[in-house]
Amino acid sequence: RIEELQASADIDFLLDIPDNAIYTTYGTACGVARIDLKTGRAEVIDEKGLIRFIHTVPGENYIYGTNWDLTEMATITKHPFKLTRSQDLFKDGVVAIWEHVLDGSNHFVGTTEIAGLAKYTRDKPGAPLNRKAFLNFHALGLMKFKSGTQGICFHPRKRRLYIQIGMLDTSDRCAVV
Repeated sequence: RIEELQASADIDFLLDIPDNAIYTTYGTACGVARIDLKTGRAEVIDEKGLIRFIHTVPGENYIYGTNWDLTEMATITKHPFKLTRSQDLFKDGVVAIWEHVLDGSNHFVGTTEIAGLAKYTRDKPGAPLNRKAFLNFHALGLMKFKSGTQGICFHPRKRRLYIQIGMLDTSDRCAVV
């Protein structure tokens, strides 16, 4: 059965209408930029590594981004526009993070080298993440290769996560779980 899914773009950007700004990742050595829609002025945060996916929770002053090169979760404030934390997730046994999604204080982070999904929580907005669980897709028998979570989508109304994983086998198949 086909279910309604929320779209997820490969090149993420956040359009924050109340803030009248666009937040986006850029370049091959990624940082994050804030572009004021009224003035056209751009502010840039250059970050060591590769921040690729950024998300925010409506009403919060924070942007969260996965730095997959360093296995870190970057926390950025919108006002003032600055990097406030880079949290090392590797120390929690999480390797090669990729996409992530937010549901309030919950962060779900997909991994590639050890294919899986880590669940983190925050005590308050902008606070450090606390790892609560990890689903290892290899251990569950879902895949045989060192490929992993390629995309994650959260459906808020249905309270479901959809995760694209693959390559599952030598047939180059992927699956949505």
